[in-house]
Amino acid sequence: MPSKPECFGTILPDLDRLEHNRPCQGKAFTVRVDCQGIGAQARHVLVDQSQWDSCQECPVYASCRDQSLMRLALWRALRDG
Repeated sequence: MPSKPECFGTILPDLDRLEHNRPCQGKAFTVRVDCQGIGAQARHVLVDQSQWDSCQECPVYASCRDQSLMRLALWRALRDG
């Protein structure tokens, strides 16, 4: 397997760092939850298309994507558990 770049596993944002009213950025995807008072007024998912294209060209893309998705799945399991 080729050596892993520094950005390995960061296609998606680290939701442990999610703060309301601030972007939570991964290499290719960014999320933002806008809140004023109680509850969320808006949720945004943004794609940086040039970064996404770059990720797909990377020789370790599949493994990086898998790690990003597994981290998200585990985060959801912990949140829901």
